[in-house]
Amino acid sequence: MIPRHAKIKFNGGRGALLCNTCNTIIRQNFDPHTIEDKKWYCERHTNEINSPRPQRSGEELRR
Repeated sequence: MIPRHAKIKFNGGRGALLCNTCNTIIRQNFDPHTIEDKKWYCERHTNEINSPRPQRSGEELRR
């Protein structure tokens, strides 16, 4: 089964797995049937997603 959540593009018969946010190529030349069906992110966006967000005080939220 071809993944539904992963971004996969083909160019000249070569498969490329792309970041779901910025379309950076993460992996090339693979069988799309063996890829895990999930959203994939490049290193930059993986770090942004996994980094804790700073807590804002109630004062800042009221502005």
